[in-house]
Amino acid sequence: MYDVRSSIEQLLTQMEKRKSSRYDVVLRVRYRKPRSGQYHYHETTSLNISATGICLFTEEPLETDRVIHILLYINGYKPPIGISCRVVWCREEVQGLFRIGAEYLEMDSGTHFVRLLLKALSYSLKLSTV
Repeated sequence: MYDVRSSIEQLLTQMEKRKSSRYDVVLRVRYRKPRSGQYHYHETTSLNISATGICLFTEEPLETDRVIHILLYINGYKPPIGISCRVVWCREEVQGLFRIGAEYLEMDSGTHFVRLLLKALSYSLKLSTV
């Protein structure tokens, strides 16, 4: 039997975990696992982005709590924005494709730009709902 109350409670719990609004933004992303002895970057894309984290696709599973370094490539902004992140969760979407949720730990000088980007996205979403 379907329990509506527990489903609603579960949804509210998930919503409370999220610290900031997420925006569906597809960006070119490169990531590497700095403490694994691998120094080359893997190519991927973002699914969404927020002021506190990013969701992206990978072709390999990444362990929870693993620190990764990502480079965000944004048209018209150079150099790419470097961000250290901690993997919060990893889910296999289809065979050989994983969805990763990561929270930002440290940002380089692109921090200000990311905040401006998110403000612009937030503003444009508010305008589109009016």
